[in-house]
Amino acid sequence: MAGVSMEALNKQLLDIIRSMEEEENSGPFFFATTLSTFCHDSAETLRDLTQALGQTVIHYKELEELCIKMKGGASSCVTALNTTKQEFLLLQEKMDALVELQNNLFKKWVNKSLLQQVETWAAEYRRQHKDKLQ
Repeated sequence: MAGVSMEALNKQLLDIIRSMEEEENSGPFFFATTLSTFCHDSAETLRDLTQALGQTVIHYKELEELCIKMKGGASSCVTALNTTKQEFLLLQEKMDALVELQNNLFKKWVNKSLLQQVETWAAEYRRQHKDKLQ
């Protein structure tokens, strides 16, 4: 990392942050929205199934359609869960890169600060011991 400038590291950090912000609009809330919709729709479908089964004359075609609706909703929920898992893995990779970049920036800053401190101490030492060093 010695050959990488602070400016280049800062640019890389900003690029990662921008990329994460762009994905926020589609990724992290997709599953939550799908799950909420699934729960709402399932409650309605279960209510409809209960009512249909409580009738004196049972319409099997209606029951079949309601069961297919429940199965389709569950399938959508599983698809959303898989999509969320993939989004999470991408987010985790970006967070790992962000942490690594932050560590590199910190190391560079610490090294620069230490170097400045050592130079200050050396200058002070030379000033105080000028007559002994000659």
